[in-house]
Amino acid sequence: MDAAAKLVDEQGLDELTFVGLAEEMGVEPAALYNRVSSMDALRAALTYRAFRELAQALRAATQGYSGDTAVVKLALAYRLYAQQHPGLYETLLRALRNPDAGTESAAGAIIELIADVLRDYGLDGDVAVHAARSLRSALHGFVALEVGDGFTLPQGVDESFESLVDLLLGGIHAIASETG
Repeated sequence: MDAAAKLVDEQGLDELTFVGLAEEMGVEPAALYNRVSSMDALRAALTYRAFRELAQALRAATQGYSGDTAVVKLALAYRLYAQQHPGLYETLLRALRNPDAGTESAAGAIIELIADVLRDYGLDGDVAVHAARSLRSALHGFVALEVGDGFTLPQGVDESFESLVDLLLGGIHAIASETG
């Protein structure tokens, strides 16, 4: 899995083949079938790995923090994961387009983690779910554009990300003041 994840991050998900993976590992392609039954199974395993790693990164980044600091740490960790693992992040994009029970559960765990951060603002129940979805959607949209080279204007992308996080914090504060 480590070799497959490395290849996907370096070359892209569409470039992952058993031949290329076997070459990377120094084995015959047939030997890979002892570990994984098909390319679909390998891609699914990479997807679950990406969900786990992203959740771990977000959890580690926010542990011990609350409020605005936790939101900023979460946003930075989300972006950093996508930057460091563009191929694995791509598996998440594809999984969200065609979800199954496993990917819905894994995505739900990330939403729950984000909702936990938002509880510091007094948000809970449906309000917390909607706010968590909004926060995740904004971060997801930004990093998907960024890793896909979707930002072509000359203004700095880092500054745009900071602006996004500021806008999100303003929205969170507005929701918190309306419900509190």
